[in-house]
Amino acid sequence: MLKTAQLLIACLALLACMCNAETILFTAKYKGKHSGLSITSTRELTQKDDGSYEFFSKVKSTFASIEETSIFTLGDEPQRIMIPQSYQYERRILGASTKEWINFDWVNFVAHYERKGKPEKSREHKLVIGMLDVPLYQLQLQRDLIAGKTSLYYAFVKPHKIKSLAFKVEGEDTINVGNKAYKAIKVARINTEDDKETFVWLIPELNYQIGKIVHVEEDGSSYRIDLTSYQSSEKLFDNFYKRPQNNTGHTTIESPFNE
Repeated sequence: MLKTAQLLIACLALLACMCNAETILFTAKYKGKHSGLSITSTRELTQKDDGSYEFFSKVKSTFASIEETSIFTLGDEPQRIMIPQSYQYERRILGASTKEWINFDWVNFVAHYERKGKPEKSREHKLVIGMLDVPLYQLQLQRDLIAGKTSLYYAFVKPHKIKSLAFKVEGEDTINVGNKAYKAIKVARINTEDDKETFVWLIPELNYQIGKIVHVEEDGSSYRIDLTSYQSSEKLFDNFYKRPQNNTGHTTIESPFNE
């Protein structure tokens, strides 16, 4: 009788863990170059057991790495806007580390910035509905293209200022992921204050995942990443995007490269 009760308790505990498990909605991996140095990058979106979302991105080279983590929620229907709650940035270069945080107070519409070990750097930014953090504007770009929007304007909180970016759709293109060619939508940053160039290719067949980014600074230094592998959950559109009628759900593209 005791063993039966213990087995029942164990089964219930396992079931509770399964019900509360986080769901990885997509994982995208990239390889590229930054000012001549080889880099790898990962973007991963997870739905947490409390209904919030975590967007994690990492860029890594031989000597350095940058990790960004955004926690956010979705607003009410029909728009379900992304509402950032916290943002963490960590940079490591040859063993030296820099950590920064931005916490979003939507009761008082204030974003609080802090840097580890540098209290004099702390500051506050006023918020308005719709503002994002640094990594989230790329997710919103995907959502907007899925929804058929052509006005691609984003305001987001950086450590020392509020920054805005606008993009325009330049047309269709074809890019390769491994050995397969995909149709992609190419968008370009609209520049009004500098000569920087940014181009982003998004692949409709892969849930509008970013397939390639090319960025060129004013001094000529450049950054480029290309998608090498992509996995998504069948829950991605139901839980996060608006589902197009022709979407098939689960998608997996395995990397042709040795990880």
